[in-house]
Amino acid sequence: MQQINEDACVRGCHEIRDVQEERDQGSSFHVEFKDSSDPRSALTEADSRAQKAIVAALKQDWGPELRIIGEEDPKDGFLSVATNKTALRINLCSSIFKEDCDMQTLSDIIVFVDPLDGTREFVEGRLQNCQVLIGISVGGIASAGAIGIPFPTGNLDESPTVVYGKVGLGHGIIGSPLPNAHGRIPLSQPLLATGDTILPIMAEARRIVQEHFGGINCLYGGAGNKILAAALGLVDCTIQHKFGGPWDTCAPAAVLKSMGGEITDLLGEDLSVYQEGEQEQSTRRGFVATGRNSLIPHKVLVAALQESKRITTYING
Repeated sequence: MQQINEDACVRGCHEIRDVQEERDQGSSFHVEFKDSSDPRSALTEADSRAQKAIVAALKQDWGPELRIIGEEDPKDGFLSVATNKTALRINLCSSIFKEDCDMQTLSDIIVFVDPLDGTREFVEGRLQNCQVLIGISVGGIASAGAIGIPFPTGNLDESPTVVYGKVGLGHGIIGSPLPNAHGRIPLSQPLLATGDTILPIMAEARRIVQEHFGGINCLYGGAGNKILAAALGLVDCTIQHKFGGPWDTCAPAAVLKSMGGEITDLLGEDLSVYQEGEQEQSTRRGFVATGRNSLIPHKVLVAALQESKRITTYING
C-alpha cells in the first residue's frame, strides 16, 4: 500500500502547483478561515483540490472500505472525481517496499491525509514550507508515510519531491534532493526548528534549548516541515507545543523513525494521537523530534523540558 501512497502524494502536489500557477497568472485566489481569529486556519482551493485528488485516487484503488481521515472536511464526489483517472502507480519505490511487506488487514489501517500542510505559508507565499502529507497508521501506530514537497526550491522551477519511509524497512526520495534553506552554522550548533508563535510555552522551550544546549532557533512553518527537517539532519530538534491532529504527524513521524530519528510528546511518551479517543489530549501534549545524528540526545532534551514548571503546568493543565 505504501507504494501507491507516493503516487497519490505526487498527484496532490500537482494540484497545489496548478493552483499556484493560476495564482501567478492573475487568477482570483480565495481564502477562507475556519477560525477568523487564527491565520493558521486558512483554507484555500489548493487544500480542497489536493484532498479530492488524493482521496479519490486511494478510494478508487482500495475501495470504500479504506478508512481515510483528512484535515479538511470530506466533500461529496471523491469517487466520481477519480472515475477517469489512471490507476495509481505501484513501482515508484519498489526497490525498498515489496508487495509482501504491505499486506495488512484494512480494518487495522487508517490513512491520515493533510492535503496542504502549511496553508498559512501558502497564502503568504512562503512556498518552501508547504507539504502534502499521507501517513499510514497500523494498529494505532504511525507505520509509513509519504511527504510531498510541491515547491522544492520555493517556486515552480523544480518538479515535486517526495520523501517516503516505512518504519523498520527503509526510506527514500523521489525527485530532486531538497536544498537546505537555512544552512549549517558550525559555531552556532545545534539548531532548533520552531514556528513564529510568541506564546509563553514556546518561548520557554526555546530558552531551555538555548541555555542547556546552545545554538539558535530556525523558523520553519508547518508541522511536517519541522519534523522532516529533523529527519534530514537540517536541524537537530524541533518542538511544538500542540498540533492540529494525526494528519499533521503521521506521515512525517513515520519517515523520521524510518531514518532512525525519535519523536515523542513533551512527556517523552509515544504519540497516541492515532488511536481513537486519544486525539484531544495527545495533540495538546505536542511533540519533540530529533534526528538520528542530532547533537541533542532525545531523552536529555525531554528531561530538560520537564524540569520547567511552566511546561509541566501547561501539560497538566
